[in-house]
Amino acid sequence: MKYRKRSIIFVLALFILAVCTFAWRNLSSGTNTAQSVVFTENTIRNINGYDCELWKDSGDAEMTPGESGTYTCTWHDTHNVVFRIGQKFKDLKPVSSFGTIKLAYGADYSPSGQSILGVYGWTKNPLVEFYISENWGEVRPNETFADANNQYEYIGTYTVDGAEYDVYTALRENVPSINGDCTTFIQYWSIRKTPSTQGTITVSDHFRIWEEAGMPLGDIYEISFAVEGVMSSGSAHVYRNELTWEKQ
Repeated sequence: MKYRKRSIIFVLALFILAVCTFAWRNLSSGTNTAQSVVFTENTIRNINGYDCELWKDSGDAEMTPGESGTYTCTWHDTHNVVFRIGQKFKDLKPVSSFGTIKLAYGADYSPSGQSILGVYGWTKNPLVEFYISENWGEVRPNETFADANNQYEYIGTYTVDGAEYDVYTALRENVPSINGDCTTFIQYWSIRKTPSTQGTITVSDHFRIWEEAGMPLGDIYEISFAVEGVMSSGSAHVYRNELTWEKQ
């Protein structure tokens, strides 16, 4: 009987040791399970292989990452806020080194005021901020987007994945960038003519169209699926966010 009790105690001790070791490893590596994380301030964090970010300059915002790139977000009386989950590429490579890039998405989207839903990202060398806008709030991004301070130039209308997009460039002067300072850079926009909340975007086709239209791209730094609010409030549940690409 004593031997049996000692065996049970030994097994329990091993179990507790294993649990403590697992918890310590997760804590020391800086990884998090999606269920344990809520962002309310500016945050960048990798969760289960997905790069998650909340950026705002004022107002109340909350972001809760879910599984496999999904997330929920709310914002209230923000000046500018961006919620996004995707990939930040530490090993910078030119667009030409990627094959077909696709992003399958689905979202319940309820903005009140000015907002954007769609693909978001950056390239470096040159520094370019890009949008593939699938949906929006009160106005399309190119139409008197209050406080955006953008100088839009219409490039043309193109068809991608069976949908028509108006393509624009915009100059951003002395504003925050991924370089960590305020600087001047160019934005590229593909804005869907008819809004959508689900589908698959062939991101690489937009890249090709931009470059053929004389809009050069550099090394890919980030491709994410984003919700942005500008002087507005709202909420969204991104229930599908699947980014795939082929490395050449």
